[in-house]
Amino acid sequence: MIDMDGLIIHEWPINGNPAKMLPGGSLLGSKSTRRGQAASSDQQSTLGGRDFPDVVEFVQVSWNGQEEWSFSNWDTDDTGIMMSRQHHDYQRESNPTGYFSPGQEFIAQGKTLILARENKLIPEISIQELTSDVIYEVDWRGNFTGFEWHASDHFDEMGFDESARKAIYDGLTYDEDKDSADWLHINSMSLLGQNHWYDETQDKRFNPENIIISSRNANFVAIISRATGDIVWRVGPDFSTGTPEHNLGQFVGQHHAHMIPNG
Repeated sequence: MIDMDGLIIHEWPINGNPAKMLPGGSLLGSKSTRRGQAASSDQQSTLGGRDFPDVVEFVQVSWNGQEEWSFSNWDTDDTGIMMSRQHHDYQRESNPTGYFSPGQEFIAQGKTLILARENKLIPEISIQELTSDVIYEVDWRGNFTGFEWHASDHFDEMGFDESARKAIYDGLTYDEDKDSADWLHINSMSLLGQNHWYDETQDKRFNPENIIISSRNANFVAIISRATGDIVWRVGPDFSTGTPEHNLGQFVGQHHAHMIPNG
């Protein structure tokens, strides 16, 4: 934590992918990554750049650095080590949009929605093994709540035309370190939260429990129905003349797409 003059006034002994502070000073982040990087100060710099390694142990620590909660029971990815594989985003219950704002009631031991990775070979999508995105939810005890969303199950809902499908099928960049291709690279994921679109019209697409995601590599933002898993609203990836998106101008590499909280 730094003050307005850039001076460090407090440190927590964890990494951030990202780090999020809770009311009371606790911090959510990562204790270790799959490449063996711990949270010591001399290793934190190795997490910079564009690599974004998967998180092994996803943790919450107190203001004084004491571990209050952890989760690492999602997937081994054939390593023999259970990992959370969390990357880029997560949301703690009562904090829908990625940051606490006025009117949100903090739940001290709430559920956690986690954006993570899985590796899959899906011949219908690509000839290469894919690094694909998944969203799952765990409670305070580390038990799965039953909600899981696998991006690869919703390929036909993502708006790709034939040229895009061909590019995904045989033109993806292969990552030798990860032994797969990162086709969507979802870089933010949050609940919509309370919003006037739902309050005023009861439009089910904007149910506060629905989830909004941002796909950096595929250039689209979408809303997922929490009830069905379907993509019910989307902007992009087609920005050509005649589409509503054309009026926006094409965006690339967008981050932190979220609904602005009420108030």
